[in-house]
Amino acid sequence: MTSSYRPCQRYPRSQMRAPKPEKLESPTSVVQRCKRICSLLALTYATQVVAASPPVTWEHAFEHPVQFHTVIADDLILVGTSRHLYAIDNSNGLQRWRARNVNPLPQDIYGAHASVDLLVSDSAGGVFDDKDTHLLSLNRRTGDLLWESPVLTGMALHGVVDGDQQRLILAVIEKAHGDDRGLLERVLPGKGIGAGVYREPQLMGLDLVSGRVLWKSPFGRKVRLRPRMEPAPAGDEIKGVQRRFDLNTYRPPFVAGEFVCVSYRGMNCYRSGTGELVWQRRFKVLEDDLALAYASPLILRDRIITSGNSRLYALDRQSGKIIWRSKKSDYLPEIVAYENTVYAQLGGSFFDLDRDRFRWRGEFGAMATDLESGRTLWQIDNADDSITNLVIVNDRVWLADENRLIALDRRTGKVRLRLKHRFKDKPTFAVLNKDQRIVLISQGEAAAFDREDGKRLWYVRYPAPRPSVWRRRSAQMLQVSGTVVMLGSTAVSLSGAFI
Repeated sequence: MTSSYRPCQRYPRSQMRAPKPEKLESPTSVVQRCKRICSLLALTYATQVVAASPPVTWEHAFEHPVQFHTVIADDLILVGTSRHLYAIDNSNGLQRWRARNVNPLPQDIYGAHASVDLLVSDSAGGVFDDKDTHLLSLNRRTGDLLWESPVLTGMALHGVVDGDQQRLILAVIEKAHGDDRGLLERVLPGKGIGAGVYREPQLMGLDLVSGRVLWKSPFGRKVRLRPRMEPAPAGDEIKGVQRRFDLNTYRPPFVAGEFVCVSYRGMNCYRSGTGELVWQRRFKVLEDDLALAYASPLILRDRIITSGNSRLYALDRQSGKIIWRSKKSDYLPEIVAYENTVYAQLGGSFFDLDRDRFRWRGEFGAMATDLESGRTLWQIDNADDSITNLVIVNDRVWLADENRLIALDRRTGKVRLRLKHRFKDKPTFAVLNKDQRIVLISQGEAAAFDREDGKRLWYVRYPAPRPSVWRRRSAQMLQVSGTVVMLGSTAVSLSGAFI
């Protein structure tokens, strides 16, 4: 999806919203789909249900094809079409506002400031839409344009809000497109020697009140990008296999006190107020050609807990000094802390940069590490051919593999429950919903299980989302068909989940 729109130049700001609501059509049929959410509804099924088509709660039709939808609050769904951005009331499907000629991707929507502002990256220029970027601040309730940033050279590909210091920190890359084939790519496996598209990110700090650019800081080294999971735009300027790339190979930046940190090549931490590089720590975050094989960091007191090079690391937040590192074990894509223990998922499904597809790799299991010393308390690595994230509930660690739902003793790692979940597809993640049920979700199925005896309480199937639409945070059952979005009566809450 590309955009050639510049709201501040080609369209008056008064046209950023329109009060006229879209036509609301009557319910027809339901197919369920998972999309990223921040938090939504609890599962409404309290008794055992086996259903393929739960009833439609509401349906909303749009003028142009729907490109994405994402929930930004309990009561608000953002829907991006090929032309406009909409805010839809989650409870009834009614349109709250429309921002005309603004058509970002899901990763172009950033956190809200003081629960009012919505920050949107709107790129424009060049056939690959990566020449420059405008940041728009929209009032979450009304859609009013509060400010528009100066032009930022390049495409904003990652961002994080530092609410305490009222700043937005962006990672911007110029010319985020190219041909990633290497030498002898038709002879050697994968894409050949020297394959990949490498660019240097530039970090920028913006004032959340005015949109003014406060500082710029070069990252200092090039990093390998990942091809966007979408068709390349058509045009005379495109030659060969050039296509768009992004930073979704890496975890987003995160705020650690007065610092903002990025993990593109280990860990770099900058002062949020000035962009000054305070410290850096180098270690591998790409395991061979597998992306996202390291975990989103945890901020625990004065420490940053992260993974890389098949180890857990505890880093001093102020200096970056390694306090401890665990023994070398496996790919560690998810970590969660509970009391004085860090629990890590072993193995998972990762994007293979060389083959442009997701692959299951690793020993498949779980590991518990002492938070103070880094000593391994227990480790299991005998799960069957796949693994979900870990869900910690009281004295148990829940996970699932290809065939079974498993509950481990949190302190010893001993198996307390192991029973068949009866999924046709491999479960990809697990959550604890507001009904205190363990919910497994695959690319085409979802089911809830009792926390005491593991009994399956309900089960539903839905069509698998297209490539890259799936997000570990996603769980809402929405259907998108052309210009129509429908909400089913079943939704999964992330309350108490692993994220």
